[in-house]
Amino acid sequence: WDIGRRHDPTVGITIDSTSKPYQLVKYERLLRAPFAQSAAAIIRRCAEYPGTHLVESNNTGDPVLELIPERLHVLPFVTSAASKANALTSLITLVENYELKAGSEQLLSELRSYQWDDKNLQQDSVMALAIAASTPNKPDYPPRCRWIN
Repeated sequence: WDIGRRHDPTVGITIDSTSKPYQLVKYERLLRAPFAQSAAAIIRRCAEYPGTHLVESNNTGDPVLELIPERLHVLPFVTSAASKANALTSLITLVENYELKAGSEQLLSELRSYQWDDKNLQQDSVMALAIAASTPNKPDYPPRCRWIN
């Protein structure tokens, strides 16, 4: 989940990472959602798709994480310059190798216009997908990991 506030949307993406090509199975974009609304969306997603769920934890993500019960399998994703570059590189690799299927128009639009210098771009969907693309089936995540946000 890429957590937004005020001008940025909160975007949640769930992919099926059990086999390649990975398949986008759920896309949700919340405009100007209060923290409680974002947390409620994540909790619903956890119920719908058991497995590992990642939530951007820095800045606006921390208050959202605090609202999610600890019993749910929600892990923080700390976005730094290095983790963002790694996540985007993982996403690029999946796309270039035709190992990802995603059909959301908003997501495809953002992917087409994305640039490394993304300060003035709508890029929340790209980052949510990059977070998901960077983590499926990694050894440091639980083996029951099936759905990644």
